[in-house]
Amino acid sequence: MGLKAGNNKPNVGHRKTAERVHRTVKPFNLVLTATIVLAVMLCPATDALGQDMRYRTTISGADGELLQAISDSATLVALQDEAVPTLGALVRRSEDDIDRVTRALRSFGHYLGTVEVAIAGLPPRDPELAEAILAATGPVEVAIEVEPGPQFTIGLIALVNAADDTPVLPEAIDMSEIGIVAGDPARSDAILTAESRLARQMRGYGYPFAVVEGRRAVVDFETRAMDVTYLLEFGPQAQFGTIEIEGLEQVDRGLVTALATFDEGDQFSPGALTDYRSALTELGVFGSVRVRTADSLDADGRIPVTITVAERKRRFIGFGADFATSEGFGVNGFWGHRNLFGGAERLRLGLEVARIGENSASDYDYGGTLNFRKPAFLIPEQSLLITAELRDENPDAFDRTGVKSTIGVERRLSESLTVDAGISFEYEEVTDDIEGSDEFTFVGLPIGFRWDKTDDLLNPTTGSRLSAVFNPLLEVLGSTQNILRLRTNGSTYYDFGTDGETVVAGLVGLGALAGEDLEDVSASKRFYAGGGGTVRGYDFQSVGPLDANDDPIGGRSLFHFSLELRQRVYGDFSLVPFIDGGTVFESEYPDFSDELQYGAGIGIRYATAIGPLRFDVATPLNGRDRDDDVAVYISLGQAF
Repeated sequence: MGLKAGNNKPNVGHRKTAERVHRTVKPFNLVLTATIVLAVMLCPATDALGQDMRYRTTISGADGELLQAISDSATLVALQDEAVPTLGALVRRSEDDIDRVTRALRSFGHYLGTVEVAIAGLPPRDPELAEAILAATGPVEVAIEVEPGPQFTIGLIALVNAADDTPVLPEAIDMSEIGIVAGDPARSDAILTAESRLARQMRGYGYPFAVVEGRRAVVDFETRAMDVTYLLEFGPQAQFGTIEIEGLEQVDRGLVTALATFDEGDQFSPGALTDYRSALTELGVFGSVRVRTADSLDADGRIPVTITVAERKRRFIGFGADFATSEGFGVNGFWGHRNLFGGAERLRLGLEVARIGENSASDYDYGGTLNFRKPAFLIPEQSLLITAELRDENPDAFDRTGVKSTIGVERRLSESLTVDAGISFEYEEVTDDIEGSDEFTFVGLPIGFRWDKTDDLLNPTTGSRLSAVFNPLLEVLGSTQNILRLRTNGSTYYDFGTDGETVVAGLVGLGALAGEDLEDVSASKRFYAGGGGTVRGYDFQSVGPLDANDDPIGGRSLFHFSLELRQRVYGDFSLVPFIDGGTVFESEYPDFSDELQYGAGIGIRYATAIGPLRFDVATPLNGRDRDDDVAVYISLGQAF
């Protein structure tokens, strides 16, 4: 007996054995049925009670995933919040659930399991049932009693050619990649997942129409094992044919073609199609990208590909705000264009004002930014980046007015690794308590990389990230000072198999600066710690050495860490206890000669479509006289 792909459980054949699966359903009895129906009809109070008859379902004999599967399959559970119209409807629902729960048991490999349902302590067709229900003073008790029995395991796994049932296949299949091995529990979800992995592996060999035609599962009740045979149909091996693009309006067709991850005549590969779709999606100009292959080969024996896209609106605007008791309010707004010249060139102009309420209006922090990105610059995997910014900043550590611009390229080396390099120019006027006012010019050659193996850009729950930027600012290029500056961050996220319910997140940040003594380095190039981005609970930039006025001096190196437990507690709300620590050092690299400052607190996260809304309350654990007892932070996005 064969079961076509897409069925919910494997077909099961039976070997001769003295054992049989017994369902504890009483035989259908016409006399008994007539008796209970007549009793229900003749009892005058039954109809009145039936109009709002309510019941409560309990399940016994199972726990964990099996209990959840039974609960999900039982209509007695799904509909128990609604009044049942008649006793007969409740009886039918109970008997139907015996089949549903039996299927749930088998999906977990329990082929000798039994299921019983009792209503008010009686079988569903007991002649005294109506009287027992009428005597009930509250919701009727409905009990689903399960005896799972032993869990069967997977025995032999075989692959055969669907055409002639022989084990001869055109390609060798890697059985270690299908996700099941002999001895595993005979769960239907694992068997079906293996089927989809087999089909994906066959297509990966260049067979676009490869399918698993069916599967045969034979249960041996003596050995309590299930042998599974998959029927594979490879179909013809093919090469890529022509690429047709549909839906383009403003985006240059040449760009879409240039990003193709395969050429006509290359061997068919599902991975190449996936990479092509990802490359087009990452341009940011398409609201949807659909990649599909033809249902048959063309006259040359190749498979044509059709790309269907839907362009997004070219212009966009946005606004944002944040708050911290140590930094005041911050607001920002931006305008952008997704397709400036037709080649998915992205332009974004932004304005921001910060430290509102912390300083007087004349001392707010002001900023203006320009970001331009041109994809497929010279080669498909590379983008041209141009940035410019104007700054007027007035934190406690220094006052700064300056302009900075950078031009560079960014290249994606793999799905998780991106590198960039460029040249930067910066001019600034800086005033601090050490050196007074001075002017600086910096010309640098920044290089960096980003490695990201997390599952989500805005709210990661698993994986790790690592980033670093090294920027040599050299006098030979025109800089006022020789400075070698390195900044790096690494973070990791661990989900305890809870699908994002419980996540531990950790971050470590490092900084190092060489080339000049601390007092000679421009205050804007020193490292600082404290505030929402590093050590919560402390004033912005205040962690580390202080001058006579208790203003931060900064340092030539930096170390900080954060540890959070992100626990979802209700719906989209999560509770996040955390601890931070860190400081800056006068030395060129962290030597830990100075005491770290620690802060701890608790936060609330509310999940939104654009990232979690964050509310944190923190307090210094070893604060100094200048430090407040409590700091509050409100912003969009996780702390890291």
